[in-house]
Amino acid sequence: MYITTDDPDQAFDWEAAVRNGLQHVAEDRRERWDALIAEAVTGPPGLFNPNGWVVTAFQAALLAIVNTSEPQEQPSDHLCEALVAAVRVGNDTDTVAAIAGALLGARWGTGAIPDEWLNLIHGDRRRGSTQMRASDLEQLARNTVLA
Repeated sequence: MYITTDDPDQAFDWEAAVRNGLQHVAEDRRERWDALIAEAVTGPPGLFNPNGWVVTAFQAALLAIVNTSEPQEQPSDHLCEALVAAVRVGNDTDTVAAIAGALLGARWGTGAIPDEWLNLIHGDRRRGSTQMRASDLEQLARNTVLA
């Protein structure tokens, strides 16, 4: 599922897009998450550091995304710029960047990821197995969705 807003002709509203997900949160927790989202979009970044706890990591990721403007000439460059901003928040950068990357990827798709970043992705499914590349992971994800 993609992150969307009601009107695709308007500038993308990250806060509204994340708030759209509140309908999937238990009703007795929605007010709390609404406040956490509001706190995230207003910052300041230091408020979410340390960010090893998943909630503060989410807030730091959302703050990095909403405070990174979309370049007019190439809006999808927002993915890279916001990910860099997420890492620069500091502390538990892998968690913050993973959350930001999930949100940004849902919005921009894999086409927004620079080839030089994709070429760095590799790993083993299990020790001693053939190395997987970004394209292998993408195919694995597609197969999972189709299963």
